[in-house]
Amino acid sequence: MGKMKLGYWDIRGRVEAIRYALEYAGAEYEEKLYTMGADPPHDRKEWILDKEVLRKQGLIFSNLPYLFDGNVKMTESMAILKYVCSKYGMMPKDDDQSRATAYNLEGVMIGFTNTFYGEFFVPPEQYEEALKTFREKTFPEFVGGAIKIMGDKKWLLSNEITYLDFQFYSLLKKICCLNENCLQPFPRLKKYVGDFEAIPSIKKYLASGRFRKYPITAPVARWGFKEECRSRK
Repeated sequence: MGKMKLGYWDIRGRVEAIRYALEYAGAEYEEKLYTMGADPPHDRKEWILDKEVLRKQGLIFSNLPYLFDGNVKMTESMAILKYVCSKYGMMPKDDDQSRATAYNLEGVMIGFTNTFYGEFFVPPEQYEEALKTFREKTFPEFVGGAIKIMGDKKWLLSNEITYLDFQFYSLLKKICCLNENCLQPFPRLKKYVGDFEAIPSIKKYLASGRFRKYPITAPVARWGFKEECRSRK
């Protein structure tokens, strides 16, 4: 079938979890990275042109990210992540309780992710308050629930890694870029991150030139396009 093709902006953004899953699985893939400049749509012409070409090639919902895997052509970051993890045997156990917990946590993660990125696009006068609310309320509530679900298991849902672990780790590391001490009150999460980064394929990827810590967000966002620690509180 050849290599998978993953298309996305030239940022970490919402696709980083997919990259971790592909690396963990040892999948052969190549990336098509599109420039995300600060003056859309004028500086995003390559994607605008490709979008129409890809639609003609069968990508019905032509959008970023996209994945081509043989005859499979799809978009949407969570859908792609689940497809990759299903293909390589990294989905939850097939029982009602496991599925219910996974679907519940997946929905919470999507909402949390939207909140995380959304705070960098609020009006200037609301920015500091948005950061404060995220740091003092939104983040502790989210990770507190995740820790309860994790219990004494190695990973979120079981002792076997699943699609939600790639998403969860990706979120934690982006937030650590915003606030380098965010995990200090949560030793369980510090261990979780350490265990994830000790996985040989992940460790190799993080040390490679293919992994880029920045940019995380679009250049029009108030944070995340270039390296800076916004808060150490």
